[in-house]
Amino acid sequence: MVFNYKRKSERGSTWTETSMEHALQAVRNGESIRKASLIYNIPFSTLLKHVKSNKTTKSLGRFKTVFTPEEEQEFVTHIKELDSRFMGLRDEIFVC
Repeated sequence: MVFNYKRKSERGSTWTETSMEHALQAVRNGESIRKASLIYNIPFSTLLKHVKSNKTTKSLGRFKTVFTPEEEQEFVTHIKELDSRFMGLRDEIFVC
């Protein structure tokens, strides 16, 4: 068992969302993408992807959330209500 885990990569930790906002604003004002990536210390391909999608949030991996936090909370309260009434979820429901 690992007690002192050391991260092997620095993926996703080289830039912040505020630096991404500043870099996107610089690109919109006429700065080249390559120069903005050097100034704000953001990888060129990452900045290019965010310029095309016009988003400033970080995401690691290919999996995206389906439900909003409010919908997830609604599911949690509904499942807890069913459980309190002894109507828990069965395994047959999830078999496709």
